[in-house]
Amino acid sequence: MCNEEIKTEKSIKNIATALSKAQVVMRGAKKDSKNLFFKSSYSSLASVFEAIREPFTSNGLAVSQLMDVRDDGRTVIITKLMHVSGESIESKMLLPEIIDPQKLGSAISYYRRYSLMAIAAIPSEDDDGNEAAKAPKPSYISSRQVAHLEELINGNVEIRKKVLANCGNNLSSITVDRYPGAIKWIESLLIEYAPKETMDFIDQFNLADSESDASKFIDKISESLDQPRKKIIEDCSKDPDKFQKNLDKYVEKMNIKKSEEN
Repeated sequence: MCNEEIKTEKSIKNIATALSKAQVVMRGAKKDSKNLFFKSSYSSLASVFEAIREPFTSNGLAVSQLMDVRDDGRTVIITKLMHVSGESIESKMLLPEIIDPQKLGSAISYYRRYSLMAIAAIPSEDDDGNEAAKAPKPSYISSRQVAHLEELINGNVEIRKKVLANCGNNLSSITVDRYPGAIKWIESLLIEYAPKETMDFIDQFNLADSESDASKFIDKISESLDQPRKKIIEDCSKDPDKFQKNLDKYVEKMNIKKSEEN
């Protein structure tokens, strides 16, 4: 599925009136293209433009389609309906992530066609979608991986706000291929937003050095218990005087898990 966002100006009185008049005389786009594989006909992009050209021009309407890249790297097709009064209605449709140029071209044509038909309200008839229909569906992270990211964020409001802003306010929308990068980014944010006491603790035990014995030991516990490295450090640094005691608790958990696995 694709995501679509509609944007309008504060007032659309003039453009709404003009569109209404255009729709009185506007007919559906002719099915001028054939799909031999599915043995069906469909309206091409050129046919859609032909259907709206005269009704739009006669009522001071124009339409433009362009592509843009969002902050998260995803591409959107922007369809903008404009009126001579300066009013406009804008539609943004998120493109699927496709590497193959030919399939991408087919997908762009497919989404442009349906975005244009939607904003002009031309009666649409289902077509084959051809290559676009073959586009691979994105694979999203599992609920367990979402929980792991939440655990990494560890209730930090600022970090969570930043992360959600880059995934449509939904961690579940992160694709599997972006999961490793998301983890690394969150870990870097944890260091950036870490309280002074934690940073002092990291420096004291040389935990910032990945080659130090203490750092390797924390990594071993983190991997064994599937616990975020940062959480282990923060738990142990809450009371530096009880560092060893707190660390021993993690070691005990690690040993118990190992014995259960054996």
